[in-house]
Amino acid sequence: MDVHSLTLGRTAEGDRYWRRPEDWPQWVKLVDIVQMNEGEAALLGAVATAPVDFLRDFGMRLLDLGPQSAVFTRGSEGVLAVYRDLRGRRQVSIPADRPERAVDSTGCGDVFLAALAAHFCTTGDFEPAIRYATKAASLSSRLRGTHSLQQLAQLRLD
Repeated sequence: MDVHSLTLGRTAEGDRYWRRPEDWPQWVKLVDIVQMNEGEAALLGAVATAPVDFLRDFGMRLLDLGPQSAVFTRGSEGVLAVYRDLRGRRQVSIPADRPERAVDSTGCGDVFLAALAAHFCTTGDFEPAIRYATKAASLSSRLRGTHSLQQLAQLRLD
């Protein structure tokens, strides 16, 4: 689950705005993997900003709600994920691949979650799936606009 649309409301005129739905924990309870960016984590966690220490703690609290993993995308800083496996609760931080090459972040979260789901469903191994998805999103950030995303199909990410 990407919480992006959950954290966006719409005015009568159709404009989007950030909102913190009261029932957000009920949504999170229903999923195995929850993904959000730093701003969304701050919003749901009711804090002004979401530094790494907050994200780790918040992620652990999210695991208590039921998901097997909580993934926080951090733009040019990469990804922080907390998850459960047979060894218990773990965390991994993956840096973005060459963030200085980024030109447009449009669609990066969608590419990230699609790559994570595809790799994880294929292998069943969460940490390599996070690494794969981070690489895919990093490559996506080097493309301008969503119309360019088809170019990702021509790349080998592993």
